[in-house]
Amino acid sequence: MFKALVLVAALVPMAGCWNGNPTTNIDLGSVSFGQQLIDLKAAYEQGAMNEEEYQRLRSAIVSLEHVLTKEAGASR
Repeated sequence: MFKALVLVAALVPMAGCWNGNPTTNIDLGSVSFGQQLIDLKAAYEQGAMNEEEYQRLRSAIVSLEHVLTKEAGASR
């Protein structure tokens, strides 16, 4: 779970910096977006963050997933 939180914390700043370049690569390793959301919720439920932080990070993960899914569809 800690690994996923570190990954989320590292990706949140990048979510707002999308430059639209289709050659941009972000290596997420083997952690799926679904697993990131599960880990994030578990951390929130254990009191590791407040609701505002949880919602902000959740939105960043969902936004990043949307951008990367859209990019993958465009490159097919």
